[in-house]
Amino acid sequence: MTFTISGTGSHAIAGGTGWLELHITTLPSSAGVGRANPPDYYGIGLIRLGDGTGFWPPQKIDADHQVVGCPIGITVIDYALFDGAVVDVTEAAGVNPFSGPPGSTGATGATGPAGPTGPAGPTGPAGATGATGATGATGPAGPTGPTGATGATGATGATGATGPAGPAGSFAGYVLAADHKASGTAGGNPTTNAWTDRTLNTLVHDTASIASLATNHLTLPAGNYVARGRCPFYKTGRVTVRLRDVTNSVTVASGVSKYTGTATEAEVDPEVVVYFTLSGSAALALQYICVNNSADGFGLGVDTGSGVTGGVATEVYAQLEVWKI
Repeated sequence: MTFTISGTGSHAIAGGTGWLELHITTLPSSAGVGRANPPDYYGIGLIRLGDGTGFWPPQKIDADHQVVGCPIGITVIDYALFDGAVVDVTEAAGVNPFSGPPGSTGATGATGPAGPTGPAGPTGPAGATGATGATGATGPAGPTGPTGATGATGATGATGATGPAGPAGSFAGYVLAADHKASGTAGGNPTTNAWTDRTLNTLVHDTASIASLATNHLTLPAGNYVARGRCPFYKTGRVTVRLRDVTNSVTVASGVSKYTGTATEAEVDPEVVVYFTLSGSAALALQYICVNNSADGFGLGVDTGSGVTGGVATEVYAQLEVWKI
């Protein structure tokens, strides 16, 4: 069975489904494109699988044709798609292709010994059978009376009260902060050997009006969140990123370590992904540390608006996505 999803919502999954095949039919203009082959996307949307008692962790939609394994007992898919993205979902019956083989059956335990049979109690005396009375004669059936007229239809009752509102969707809000520069403007030179904020100068999305952005810091209220941050580097040698709570001076999560040569190398795109809880309002920063500055203006990202036919209208050099749970 195939169905189409867009926006936010929920859809039932048929019993016996082993995996889902996701096909992006409408790709939003705001979607980012990674360097995988086939291409990987970001900013399309997320899905969560549930079995009626709870939900598995969210999974991002990042491929034109994506296969998602279904754990046993899955009955529903919740989704949140961004900026007009449309995805066709096909249910495939069978065993989850990402499941391992079943384990061997354990040995049967020994049967315990039977307990002793207790002594039978004495049988009581049988009571006397009473006499059966005579059957009375059946009387004649009376004639069937005529059917009465149908009564008038009663008045329509009053409309009942409106039931309570249903539960909220899987995500209470989505926030995207980014570093936007004019077309043809490079990312700039990095600071070396010290944790430094990446520029965040544009609040692209704030669907629940919960965030504010100032001096590269994204401020959020108390709550549970999933965050994903990424940014490019060129000729910086060893490099990594982290998500930092600057209000409370703690590191929320460390990102993936990367390496790009210091002479001529391709860009790398380290990222950090984390689920976390804020007990109160806090400002977050996407920070990096690297070992080399080539001083050519491209260390924090190479522009595509100059020297490329049909280049982009806006250069994007850093992104911090946050989902409020």
